[in-house]
Amino acid sequence: MRYKTKKVLLITTDFVQGGLGKQSYLWLTKFKIASKFVVFDVQESLSEVSKEDSKVISLNCKIWLGSKAGKMLYELKRVFCILKSAFYILSILKKEKPNIVISFSYIPNIYNIFSSYLNRHYAILVEHSYPKFDLNKSIKTRIFLKILSSIYKISKNNKHIYFIAISKDIKRFYEYEIGIEPERVVYIPNAYDIHEILHKSQQPVQYFLRDFLDNIECIINVGRLTKQKGQWYLLRIFSNLKRYFPNLKLLILGDGELKQKLVNLSENLGMRTFVWDRDIFSSNFDVYFLGYQKNPFNIISKGRLFVLTSLWEGLPNVIIEALACQIPIISTDCKSGPRDILAPNLDEDVKIKQPYFADYGILMPEFSNNYKEHLEPLDKVERMWVETIKFVLMNPHILSEYKNKALQRAYDFDIGKVHEMWENFIENLADGKIQSR
Repeated sequence: MRYKTKKVLLITTDFVQGGLGKQSYLWLTKFKIASKFVVFDVQESLSEVSKEDSKVISLNCKIWLGSKAGKMLYELKRVFCILKSAFYILSILKKEKPNIVISFSYIPNIYNIFSSYLNRHYAILVEHSYPKFDLNKSIKTRIFLKILSSIYKISKNNKHIYFIAISKDIKRFYEYEIGIEPERVVYIPNAYDIHEILHKSQQPVQYFLRDFLDNIECIINVGRLTKQKGQWYLLRIFSNLKRYFPNLKLLILGDGELKQKLVNLSENLGMRTFVWDRDIFSSNFDVYFLGYQKNPFNIISKGRLFVLTSLWEGLPNVIIEALACQIPIISTDCKSGPRDILAPNLDEDVKIKQPYFADYGILMPEFSNNYKEHLEPLDKVERMWVETIKFVLMNPHILSEYKNKALQRAYDFDIGKVHEMWENFIENLADGKIQSR
């Protein structure tokens, strides 16, 4: 199919929540590709300025219901809302007549697949999490992911459907596990406004943190307090590091459903623990739960080391943002993304069993998915983490080398480069020139 003109529409869940929200908002404010944006709930996900944006069409559908999501009534409302939105999207597509529709995340991707059969547009599907995993392993989630996988497999022979892989692991998943032909799976990473992150990293921190950050050495972690991020491992590792570095602090930026569980673990490990909505701030704590920060970058840039203990990812925003803040990084070699960013030249089939000092950071063996309490002894992988962090903290030249290369690597994911990749892909698609990749 070839088009004389192209009209691109993007469907997403929101412009705020997590990495997906950040990418959606970047598309709205910085990219010049999509002419219309369909979002599930504009009232909660857009800033006041963007609410008036004529490019945005809201479905007024709250598909994320927070703590109420487990109750049957709210689940039924959510299902009804999702079904109603499907018909709304079909009417939008009929009115707008786009020839290319890009969708972010599971539910928008399902809408995009089925509507492409009716509307005959090109459907471009983007996943921001490794499709084999999700934020929990409930029966409901496993059933949903199996259904999703089946829908993807059904669509693999539709030549109007293309898959964007934001990491090489996701690309391999589509090609080898779903069976999508390689020319319809295109690697395009997430985009980041590196100049803006760098600028924000140099802004003054909040007044009560200024003297504190200037006079301590700290390890930084940023992420939602959820199972996916594996922060209980970080707390167990840090409690052992304190034996060697008694003045070292741990700063955790983020909020989530595991907040109280992680705070309890930290205190049970014998560490003095600050909680942003509970305690009066002072320099006498070991672990600081600082909650959500509108500008985390000016805090990240003050750290000695950035640590990511995630059990799974898609393409972790925080690693690229930490690189832009010019802080050394140590991360799990989880699926997917950390290896793409920190060790781009490492063979995809090599399994890391020991610390791997890569080009742009240190990759560590993966953790198990099981939560661990304070009384359980450290396992082999946790002990390896303690020794590796201890080693790099005692060898500042290693930290300096990674710090000096960080910004250079961050610019590989800059909005300018990624925008150009998307533009080339869309142009080739519209002109019928897509090449095997």
